[in-house]
This record gives sequence, C-alpha cells and structure tokens, in this order.
Amino acid sequence: MKANRILLATLIAATLGALAAPQASYAQDEKSEPTATSPLPLDQNRPADTPEKAFGELDKIDPKREKTLPLFVGIEQNEQLLFIPAGAKFKGDFKKVTKVSIDRGTNTLRFQPQKAGFASLLIYNEKDQKIYEFRLDVQKTNYAKVAQEIKALLSDIEGITIKIINNKVVIDGQVLQTRDLNRIIAVVGQYGDKVASNLATLSPILQRKIAQAIANDINNPEVTV
Repeated sequence: MKANRILLATLIAATLGALAAPQASYAQDEKSEPTATSPLPLDQNRPADTPEKAFGELDKIDPKREKTLPLFVGIEQNEQLLFIPAGAKFKGDFKKVTKVSIDRGTNTLRFQPQKAGFASLLIYNEKDQKIYEFRLDVQKTNYAKVAQEIKALLSDIEGITIKIINNKVVIDGQVLQTRDLNRIIAVVGQYGDKVASNLATLSPILQRKIAQAIANDINNPEVTV
C-alpha cells in the first residue's frame, strides 16, 4: 500500500513538471520579443543624411576665391580658377579698366588691362550665388620690371641694349645670328607693342656673309634658278 502511494506521488510530480516546462519556455519567448513601445536600434532610428551642397554653392565665400589682383596696363595676365560655374554671370565695374575673356577648357580668366584704376569683378552661378570676388588694382605698367624680365630672357644674346624710352622698353643693337633676332622678336611679342619694341637688327657683317653666300650659290654652275 505504501509502495503504491509512492508510485502515485512520483507520477503526479512528473506530470506537473511536464506541464510547467512549456509554460516557462513560452514565458521566456514572450519576454524576448520587443514591446510596441521599445525604441528602435540607433542605426535604424537615425534620420536620413542631409544632401551635401554642390561644389561652389556656398553661402560663405572661400578666402581662396576672394582676392585682390594687381594688374598692369598693356600686360595680359591669366588667373587660373578652381572651376567656372555653369551659367556664370559677371558683375561689377571691371569693364572700365580691363577686358576679360574666358577659356573654359582650362578654367582660366584672361585680363587685358586698358586703364589704370580700381574695379571689381564678381562671378555668380546660375542660382545667383556669388562664387568669386576679385578686386582689380590696375596700375600703369611697371616698365622697370618689364625691362628686368626681358634682360633675363635675353641675357645670353650679345650686341643688344635694353632701355626704357618714352614709357616703353626698347631693345636696340646688332646681333650676329638670325636665330637671336627671331628670339628677340618672340620675347617682345609676349609684352605687346604698347609695352616693348624691337629696334635690333642683323649685324652688317652677317648681312655681308649672307649676301656673299647667295652670290656664291648663284655663280655656282650646279645651282639653277
């Protein structure tokens, strides 16, 4: 009788344990699920990034794009830009002192100063946002500086002098080789006839040698005209 009671108690305990296990497991699963009020993970709750502004569309002017440009009358000067905005608009009173042209292939502004004075050049994009601001300081040509530059470029050519006469740099003298004369002409051309001029010629000695060489060729029976 006592053995039957022990067996019955064991069966009841086993049955109760089997019923309790699924309930505990269900409670654990239910506890692991997020509730409706639980916050989302931070990386999912982050707002979308604000699109970056296009390059150049800045409210504040970059110091690299705002500067004073010293220019000299009669001397062309190029200014390399970071970029030229689409639909660029040019504003300011720059036309009173200089001509301005654009090379979009190289993003370059070319200034051709015409008159001494101060002026401004403002460049806006198609949205009317200011991209560049140049303060132009156009001065009369610094002829002494030009003369020094030309002397440096032609320092190895003998027989010439470089002087400043009547607000112009003048190259005078006689050269012994035609390539030297061609080089002088090329250098003067870089500054324009308003700033520099060339009076240098071929040496009479060289001219006589050239004439003699031509005469010899003409008298040469192997040369026909």
